[in-house]
Amino acid sequence: TVNGNIVPASLSRTTVSQTHAQYPGSVILTVNFFYQFAANDIFALRWRNNNGYTTVSTYATDGIEPASPAAVLTLQQIG
Repeated sequence: TVNGNIVPASLSRTTVSQTHAQYPGSVILTVNFFYQFAANDIFALRWRNNNGYTTVSTYATDGIEPASPAAVLTLQQIG
């Protein structure tokens, strides 16, 4: 949302199988949007699920693999 209003054409959906080869299902959803904002605009990222079984999880490093954040937001000022 921007300033409390839904942004048109900004919805992304994904479906993940519950398990795959006896491992819990997972997905990395990557979406790029380009919007113009004005000074003092307030924007929010939101996600939801329909059945209550979804988690957005951060994983700490185990010394072999790096940490994995739950969400990444990249912003760039142009101009």
